[in-house]
Amino acid sequence: MPKKQHQIQLFEFQYQSSNKSVSITIGEDGDVHIADILEAVRDILVAGGFNYVDEIRAVSFGDRENKVFSSNREDEEWEEPIDFPPPLENLEKMMAEETIREAGYDAVSALNTKSGLTENEVKYADGESF
Repeated sequence: MPKKQHQIQLFEFQYQSSNKSVSITIGEDGDVHIADILEAVRDILVAGGFNYVDEIRAVSFGDRENKVFSSNREDEEWEEPIDFPPPLENLEKMMAEETIREAGYDAVSALNTKSGLTENEVKYADGESF
């Protein structure tokens, strides 16, 4: 009876600029976990010139709870209950505002510095204001 062959999953991430080339391959030594992939993405960002990258997260939205995966090896995955379903409209806008807020930036001040808009008006690329 023939042995069942285990297929190896390989993931390769590359960064290339005019004076730097970085390649990270994972999966050559066995099974790949989502934290391995997220960690490789984080490492590529650092190699690409970012001074500091805290962690990379991926979220799998569910009906009753979301499963969150992280590149942080001390806390690789957890589940969060859903209070209400995520809005289908303006999800990207909502996520951008939340990212800026969690990073501790004042979005209006940061955007107005470059755009010259008043403190009460910020315009998106699509022309909408908030």
